[in-house]
Amino acid sequence: MDKTNSKTRFTDQLQIVNSNIGEFEIKQLIKEHLSGLACPIDSWLEDNLFDSDIHSLKHKNQPIGYAGPAGKVLQFFYIRPLYFRHAPDILEKLAREKAIKRVLVMTQDSLLCALIAEWDYEKVMQACWFSDSGRDEVPGEMLPGTHFRTAALADISTIRKAAGGDFKNLEERIEAETIFILEADPGAESETDLEADLDAELNPGQVLLGCGIIEKSKIFMMSHRLACLSTGSPPKRGSVDDSACSEEADH
Repeated sequence: MDKTNSKTRFTDQLQIVNSNIGEFEIKQLIKEHLSGLACPIDSWLEDNLFDSDIHSLKHKNQPIGYAGPAGKVLQFFYIRPLYFRHAPDILEKLAREKAIKRVLVMTQDSLLCALIAEWDYEKVMQACWFSDSGRDEVPGEMLPGTHFRTAALADISTIRKAAGGDFKNLEERIEAETIFILEADPGAESETDLEADLDAELNPGQVLLGCGIIEKSKIFMMSHRLACLSTGSPPKRGSVDDSACSEEADH
C-alpha cells in the first residue's frame, strides 16, 4: 500500500469540529494531554487554553485529539499517541484551514516539540515559569515567633511596598484568599531597613518577612502553585523546583 496515499486518505477523513472546553470529550482529551507533560502548565497557559477556540479532531467520528487556536496562533495541539504518526499531516491541514501562522510550543510537551523540530522556522523565546515541587503550602516547622497567614485588604499598601508591581489584580487575589504573608514577632528575626519601614502598616508589633501567591489550577483541582518574595535589600524572589520555557514558532 502506498504510504502517501494512506496518509492522504487519513487526513481526507479528518474532521475539525468546533467544540468548547466544557464538553466531556474535550475535557478528557485535555486532561490526557496535560497529564502527559513533563511538568504542569502555569496560570498564564491555562488562561491561553480557556481563551482558545477549541476544536475536536476526529477520524471516522472517533476523537483523536484537539486543537486550540486563537486567531492565527495555534496555542494548543494534541494528538493521541496511537495516531501521532499522522500528526504532521493533521497539523498541516489544520494550519491551512485555520490560517495558522504561528505555533505556541510548550517545551514540556515532548510530542509537539518532536513534531515542530522538523520544521524550518524562526524560534522566539516567550516565557519561563516555575513548577511546584509538591511541598506543603505551609511548612511543617515554622521558625519560632513567625506566623503564616492569608493576606487581608488592609495589607495591600504593605505588599505593594515590598513587591512593587509584581502582583497583578491584588485586591481580587486577596479576596480569593490566594495571597499569603509571612510575619514575625519583634526580635524573632533581625530587621532590615525595609522590614522596619513596612512594619508600620502591618499588624501592630509584627515584622514582614515575605509575601507571595498560591495559584489554584482551573483544570487539576488538587494542583497548586506557590511563589514568594522575601523582604530584604535587595528583595529576593523565591520559587520552587525547575523552570521551563515556552516558545513560538512561525509557520
